[in-house]
Amino acid sequence: FFTERMCISVAPRYLNAVFKSRRVSDNGAQQLLLDISLIKSIFLMLPNLVHNPSVQSNSTMPSASPSSLSTNAMKAAYERLVQKEFGRVEQVLKTLMAPTSVLLDAYIELVPDRTVGELQRILMLRNASTAETNQILEQFAIRSPSLSTDASNG
Repeated sequence: FFTERMCISVAPRYLNAVFKSRRVSDNGAQQLLLDISLIKSIFLMLPNLVHNPSVQSNSTMPSASPSSLSTNAMKAAYERLVQKEFGRVEQVLKTLMAPTSVLLDAYIELVPDRTVGELQRILMLRNASTAETNQILEQFAIRSPSLSTDASNG
């Protein structure tokens, strides 16, 4: 399924492109969030554009044929995939928009699969000072002890 592969490819690449930036302002993070929301909505519309169901004439109730049920199941699975892939990018961008004083709380609350490396990248994008970065990373190590030794991940 081409759209699935494209979704799995585009979302992480978008996030990697954000992480390659030197610094992202609050307005920049808001714009990136708007952009990814638009891209996500386009991806959600793709199956409808690619697979136009045939219109049944003189019928008020469409038949529930096995092929239409499987098509609906495939669309639902695709929507879950798009929500998962692009939702992850949205979560990171929302964390990036949080003030530095509550950034760790936002990161822990919004991002389920957290890593030290990703948190460091977010702090770099926020242009956090070295002292702020060290303090937040220490707090993260205390609050997420199983992840504290996995600094290379992310």
